[in-house]
Amino acid sequence: RRDSWAGRTTTRLFAKGIREKVVNDQLSEHALVPDYPVGCKRVLISSDWYPTLLRPDVELVDTPIERIEPSGVTTVDGVHHPADALVFATGFDTTHFLAHIPVRGVGGRSLAEEWRAGAHAYLGTMVAGFPNCYLLYGPNTNLGHNSILFMVERQVNLILQALALQTDSADGPSPVVAVDRAAYHDDDIRTQRRLTDTAWVGACRSWYKDAAGRVVNNWPTWTVRYWYETLRLRPTEVRLVTSTPTAPAGPAPADATDRPPEPASLSGSA
Repeated sequence: RRDSWAGRTTTRLFAKGIREKVVNDQLSEHALVPDYPVGCKRVLISSDWYPTLLRPDVELVDTPIERIEPSGVTTVDGVHHPADALVFATGFDTTHFLAHIPVRGVGGRSLAEEWRAGAHAYLGTMVAGFPNCYLLYGPNTNLGHNSILFMVERQVNLILQALALQTDSADGPSPVVAVDRAAYHDDDIRTQRRLTDTAWVGACRSWYKDAAGRVVNNWPTWTVRYWYETLRLRPTEVRLVTSTPTAPAGPAPADATDRPPEPASLSGSA
């Protein structure tokens, strides 16, 4: 957790190890030692990354690139670095989820519009205004300490309960299941509040966050908490609706409003 004794100690020990084993006259502390707490970005386990930097045929350049030329790259300090091949590690869009797919709910509102200020879903599974629409591995269900399969299994359990609620209903033809909008917003507020104590909200750029710095990927607490919260449908929060202004959520022709805002530069966001 952010600012905890364990977090501070782990960060200090990691930095100490890098300084003692890797930092030298050619490899500066500024370039190698992170200035954010352990866990702020995804932790990658490797036994050969730092030894590779120490090889005599490897040069670490952290100066921003100004332009790419046929013979290599030129950095902003005017130095040209010859290269036979360039490997791009530009990342990928991890924060818009289904917003790139034209899905419309009640009143014709698209997911892109609903999530314009940041993706969120009730228990990572349901979105208010999109009845009969269920997400697996949705917003704030990612884990950095356990198996994603556990989260997906819990979501499937929740969805099966919603489907049973629908098929067992005698309230009329084709009722739909919808999450209450107040419960939807309360769940998001609760999730974001829990995240404030985690390393993921630290001062770093990571794929856990959207362009505004909001953590939209990670579940903020214990997996046993998610197990408990998805154990039973809450009838005050998820209910049958027998009449809606439009059909249940589904695909629709794309237009300009279906496209979410372009994410900020993804380079260096791992």
